[in-house]
Amino acid sequence: MNLFTMYPIQACNLNCSYCPMKQWTYSVEDEKNRMNNDLIFSWLDKYCPPEEWCIEISGGEPGTYPEIEELVNGLTKRGYYGLIKTNGTLPIPQSDTFKRIAAWHICRGLDKPPEYFDTILIIMNPNDCWEEKKKYCIDHEIPYVEVLFRDFETGEMPCETPLNNTFIRNWTVMYSGGQFSKCYGHENIDEIRIQNMSPPPQLDIWMVCPACINVKGFEIFLSDEQKQMLAVRRDNKLYHSSTSE
Repeated sequence: MNLFTMYPIQACNLNCSYCPMKQWTYSVEDEKNRMNNDLIFSWLDKYCPPEEWCIEISGGEPGTYPEIEELVNGLTKRGYYGLIKTNGTLPIPQSDTFKRIAAWHICRGLDKPPEYFDTILIIMNPNDCWEEKKKYCIDHEIPYVEVLFRDFETGEMPCETPLNNTFIRNWTVMYSGGQFSKCYGHENIDEIRIQNMSPPPQLDIWMVCPACINVKGFEIFLSDEQKQMLAVRRDNKLYHSSTSE
C-alpha cells in the first residue's frame, strides 16, 4: 500500500511549544496556505485509487479546515481508509473508514480531555501529567495509545528501537500550499504541486528508510484485520487489471 499524507490547512487553535509544525502554521484566513476539496478530489481521482492508497490528514489542526466535514465524507464515500491526526478540540465527523487520533497535549490539562476522537494519544511528556491522563482514559474506558515524547523545540529525541514498516511501501506528502514532497526530509519542488495536477512524487520507504518513525506512526493504528482487508482489496484490483488487459 501507499500512504498520502495531506495538510489541507496549516492553522491551529493551540500553541504547543514542542510542535514540529509550529514555524509553518498560518492563519485560517490565509487562502494561499489552504486547500479546497474540489482540487483535492480531482487530483485523488486521477492519481490515487483507494485500493492502492491510504490517507493521513494532518496539520496544523484539521478541525480548523472549513471544509473538513465534506472532505472526510467525500474520502469515505470514495472508499479510502486512513487516520485524522487532531487535538480533538474542534468538530471532526466520525467515519467508518477514518480513525480520529486525538493528541492530549500539555496545554490541555486533566480537566480538558479531547472531545472529538476515536482514540486518544497519550504523549509521555515528562513535563506533563501524562500518567494521570492515561489513568483517566482507563477509568473512563477510552481507547488510548502511549507514545514517547519528541521535543522538536529542543531537538531532544527518545532512543527508539527501530521497527521496519511492513505495510506501507511508498509515501507522498502534500502541504497546505499545494506543494508535494516525498517525505518530511525532502525539500519541496515548487513546480510539483497539486495546482499543476502533478503526479505524486513517491519515496520507496522499504528501500530508503524502512524504519521511518513517521510511517510507522501511521501503521500502528491499523489493525491486523484492516491490513488484511486492504491488502486483499488491493490484490483483487491488481488481478482484475491484469486479466482485463
